[in-house]
Amino acid sequence: MFTATLSPDTAALPWSAAVAERHGCGDTAILLDVTATALLEGGDPVTSLAMLSAGLRIARSCMAAADWQAYCSTLRAHPLGAILRQDPVTARSAARPRGYAGDAVMLDLIYGEPILAEALAATTPLGRAINTVTNATPVTVALRERRALLASWVDAATAEAASPTIFTVASGHLREADDSAAFKDGAIGRWVALDQDVESCDEVATRLGRRVETVPRSIGAILKGDYVLENVDLAYAAGLYDYLPQGLATRLTRQLVRMLRPGGRFYFANYAAGIWDAGYMESAMDWPLTLRNRSEMAAIAAGAGPDATVRHWSGAHGAIHYCEIIRL
Repeated sequence: MFTATLSPDTAALPWSAAVAERHGCGDTAILLDVTATALLEGGDPVTSLAMLSAGLRIARSCMAAADWQAYCSTLRAHPLGAILRQDPVTARSAARPRGYAGDAVMLDLIYGEPILAEALAATTPLGRAINTVTNATPVTVALRERRALLASWVDAATAEAASPTIFTVASGHLREADDSAAFKDGAIGRWVALDQDVESCDEVATRLGRRVETVPRSIGAILKGDYVLENVDLAYAAGLYDYLPQGLATRLTRQLVRMLRPGGRFYFANYAAGIWDAGYMESAMDWPLTLRNRSEMAAIAAGAGPDATVRHWSGAHGAIHYCEIIRL
């Protein structure tokens, strides 16, 4: 039951990362009530959500896995969960209308596509205030940076090869095509977009027409050898690896690198194991991901075999790790 009695002034004290490290799991018991009180009674959403994020980081780091999962469920059922779901991004992820969190529509909300303005107009003033905060966190800033990187890889492919073949795996709505100068100029020879979400494929086909070949299939078709491309200049998987276990990610990498022409490039990305937002993502958004460190990324890349060069780097806030593999 929601029984918090603390005032917003008491509840809104910010928790820094240093303070978070000095607290134990016992401090998380009242966290949900305190945050809900602060938000409902006019506390600053930035401060209130910073406090929540730090508290969730504490809980996630010191609870056993089963206890953390139970805590996540408690948050979503708590009045705080309903408050946070006034934010369209949090609501979309938690509702899972396509059967999974982090779908292409949710990404469009984070990207600031027109659907965001429509969703904000339909929600409450508090929901709009919460969205201002959630759409400026490391996880969302990194997503927008990732979209820009995808477009830059596409454009770079046209500088290395005339009319290149591009293969996007788990393509979503393929928003990077909207940002690609090469696509606008008609410089791409063949662009294939594979995604198991038929609705995402339909949206790409409607928006981009025959200039992109949509393939409504899962990565199982690639792993089994049922779907193969040859002499690919650029292949990439932006968000897929966040959902794959290590062995499966390694096998998929091997298959995709084999599709490249000599000199072709494959990129994959993965949210970082140390990302600050993991607690909020897994609890309020019901968006658990397979988070990886640099050594785990390197182990996946090693699956490409010896005839390849590998480069690793991290993006904004260290939130997403990237890997580039060039076939020799």
